[in-house]
Amino acid sequence: MAGPTREPTKAYHNPGFLNSKDARALRMLAEYLEPKSRFDHHRVEDTVVFMGSARIKSRAEAEELVRRAEAGGGDLESARMALRMSAYYEAARELAARLTQGAASSYAPAAGPASWKRPTAAPPRPRA
Repeated sequence: MAGPTREPTKAYHNPGFLNSKDARALRMLAEYLEPKSRFDHHRVEDTVVFMGSARIKSRAEAEELVRRAEAGGGDLESARMALRMSAYYEAARELAARLTQGAASSYAPAAGPASWKRPTAAPPRPRA
C-alpha cells in the first residue's frame, strides 16, 4: 500500500533551489525589491548607490601595506597598486560625505528618517 502523497515543495520554500546557480537571478531581483519595499514604506524618493569592490583599501590601509612591503613583509608591487587604487576609495568617501551633507541641509527631520519631508519653501519636483 502506498504511503500518503506529499505536495511538492514550493520553489520559494526550497533553500536548495534558492541557493542554487539557477536561482541567481531571483536572488539578484530580491536584492533590488526588498530595499525598494523598505524605501517605499518610509517614502524615500531619492537614493544614491555606490558600487565598488570590497578589495579596495582606504589610503591609510594602503599606506600601511606599502610600509610593511618595503620592510620585507609583502608584495611591494601589489601594495603600491593598492595605494594607487585607494584614490578611488577616498574619492567615493568624499562624494558620499558631500551628498550626505547636502541631503541633511535639504531635508528637515520631523521625527526621524521615516518622516523626513522636503522643505515647504521648495516646490516638489515633477515625477517623470
